[in-house]
Amino acid sequence: MTQTIQRTGKPYKAMIALGAASVVIGTPVLFFNHHGYAAGIALLGGAVVYVIGKAGAWWNHA
Repeated sequence: MTQTIQRTGKPYKAMIALGAASVVIGTPVLFFNHHGYAAGIALLGGAVVYVIGKAGAWWNHA
C-alpha cells in the first residue's frame, strides 16, 4: 500500500469512529429520555456519517 492511500484513509477511520459513537450514545438517549426528536436526528446523522466513512474507506482501500 502506498503512503498516499494510507494518509487518505485516516479521515474515513475517524468518520467511522465518530458515527459509531453517535449511534451508541444516541440509541439509549432516544429510548430513555424525553428528547426523542434530537436523539433521533443524532442517531440518523451518526448512521449516515458511519456509512459515508465505510464507503470512503472501501473506495480508498483503507
